[in-house]
Amino acid sequence: MAPGVENRYRLEAVFEDGRLLTVAEGSVVAPSGARLGRPFPNPFRSTGGEVTLPYQGAQPGATVTLTVADVRGRSIREISLPAPASGGFGSIAWDGRDRDGHPVPGGVYYLYVRGAGIDDARAVVHVP
Repeated sequence: MAPGVENRYRLEAVFEDGRLLTVAEGSVVAPSGARLGRPFPNPFRSTGGEVTLPYQGAQPGATVTLTVADVRGRSIREISLPAPASGGFGSIAWDGRDRDGHPVPGGVYYLYVRGAGIDDARAVVHVP
C-alpha cells in the first residue's frame, strides 16, 4: 500500500460449492511516514541567521524542495537539495532572502516542502 493513497478491500468467503459471500469491504488510507517538523527559531531574524525546517521519513536520495511564499501566495524563493541517503531525518533552511539574494521585509511567510514523500507547509514569522 502506498502512503497517503486510499486502498479499497473486500474479504470474501468461498464455499465448497463455489458460492462467494462478501464478509467485509471498505477502504483504508495508509498514513505517510514522512513528517514535517516545526520551523525554528520562529520568529527569526535573517541578520546572521536562518530558519530551519526539520523533516522525517523522506525517501533516501530523492530531492526535497522548499518553496517560500509570502502571505499573498507569491513564490519568492525555491531551494532544492537531496534527502539524506539514509532516509530518516533531514532539514532544509532559509536565510530570509529572496531569489535575487535580497533580504525580504518582515512578516509572515509560508514554507512549503515537497518531494521525497513529503507535501506539507508551515508558517514562519520573519523579523527584519
